[in-house]
Amino acid sequence: MKTPAPDQPSFRVLKVRLSIRAPGYDAAPDRTKVEMNLTRALFKIMFVCLERTLKYQHG
Repeated sequence: MKTPAPDQPSFRVLKVRLSIRAPGYDAAPDRTKVEMNLTRALFKIMFVCLERTLKYQHG
């Protein structure tokens, strides 16, 4: 079972991908704010799931 440390770069890659997928958001600050909030919520969910998975697998 891997420790969480090696997985962290993949989160960074995901963040970069999300920012690349939104080329026109610089013109709309409100949409950027919304996207930031959605991204933050997504990462919270992902980290909670990862934490629970690790706890479950380690018993």
